[in-house]
Amino acid sequence: ETQFFRLHPVYAHDKSLKLGTPTLVKMLNSILLHHLRNCLPQLKSRISIMMTDVQSELDALGGPTTDDSDNNNISRTHLNTSLLTLLSKFTANFASTLDGSHYNHSSQKNNSTITTPRKS
Repeated sequence: ETQFFRLHPVYAHDKSLKLGTPTLVKMLNSILLHHLRNCLPQLKSRISIMMTDVQSELDALGGPTTDDSDNNNISRTHLNTSLLTLLSKFTANFASTLDGSHYNHSSQKNNSTITTPRKS
């Protein structure tokens, strides 16, 4: 490769050209690092928002119930209701993500480079 660029009539005349795989590797690495530096704060913010949303959803579901013999029917009913509610929310969120109508917090605040799948 080095010999090709050194001996080729088009490329040999200009020694200042940075040609070849090693130069390409350095340039692509630099571009990748620059892109990562720009995207990481957005990713960190988005993950933080998502963690807050999940924590608030967990708080809304409530803590574990006691399974005393007197409250056995009540706790099972509560667990069944909670499970049904959780599955319904998951199904709705999953369906809206697939069709592209899922609400994205970070897209409202800035133009995020990471998006949810969209239906064409």
